[in-house]
Amino acid sequence: MQSLKILLESLLFHNKLQWLNCAHNRGLRFDSFRFFGDYLTKNMQLRYLDLSGIQIDKKSAEALANGLASPKCCLNVLRLVECGLKPGTFEFLSTFDILSKGILKSRLTDLNLRYNGLDVSSAKTLQAIISRLSTLERLDIRNNDIKVAFTLISRPFLGAHSYPPHA
Repeated sequence: MQSLKILLESLLFHNKLQWLNCAHNRGLRFDSFRFFGDYLTKNMQLRYLDLSGIQIDKKSAEALANGLASPKCCLNVLRLVECGLKPGTFEFLSTFDILSKGILKSRLTDLNLRYNGLDVSSAKTLQAIISRLSTLERLDIRNNDIKVAFTLISRPFLGAHSYPPHA
């Protein structure tokens, strides 16, 4: 863990890194996200970050969300494939809901959330991301359990028009 902190501090000193892939790194755990969150609040160069395969708990999601929401964060691409962003219960916010607060304040153009167990309860959060994040160009939510949520997500964009349009 200390090695990640040293690595990220060294990268801040250099401050030219635009692409960082830490996917499926077995040595990184929940508390690693505190360092990533801090790094995003101080780095103005990083454009691509892949944290796929690292399980995210609520504290991790909060730390990452704070980094994404920072005015200094210029991240364009965030990959969170298979990070365990499962939906929460009725009483509790899910890790996905917590993380979305930072996503909504970010400059992301590409967000990959494949294989996270997102389901219909995630639809409103996805709808908010799609409708309010004006920079978003690509959203990959394949291999989740969303099914009927696609109707809920797309409803505000269809408006009064029927789909497919009648000839």
